[in-house]
Amino acid sequence: MDMMQLIGYGAPERAVAAWREKQGGQLLPLQARAVGEFGLFGGGNLLVQAPTSSGKTFVGEMAAVAVAANRRKAVYLAPLKALASEKHAIFADRYAAMGLRVIVSSRERREFDGDFERGHFDLAVVVYE
Repeated sequence: MDMMQLIGYGAPERAVAAWREKQGGQLLPLQARAVGEFGLFGGGNLLVQAPTSSGKTFVGEMAAVAVAANRRKAVYLAPLKALASEKHAIFADRYAAMGLRVIVSSRERREFDGDFERGHFDLAVVVYE
């Protein structure tokens, strides 16, 4: 599926432009199925289980950004502190132009804990340990 087709499924246009720049012009098969067959941008729930390198992480990113772009709160869960810090840096850089406030919370990154508790964020990257 061409990345620009995501707009027709309800993905935010500004996000699609950022995704295309960073991910390329085509979705992986798993990502295309999440959008086309399982309604990733439809507001429902979706559980993705697939092998490594199949595109799960980007499915989660697309879902979280779509929610945050619609002025709802999104929480992106990460299994490791290092991964949470990495995703926070990437998301904060990638989505600042969209006006999204991206925060991180882990045992070592406490500076945004108050913002998380008060809901002062659009997208929070959180370690679930």
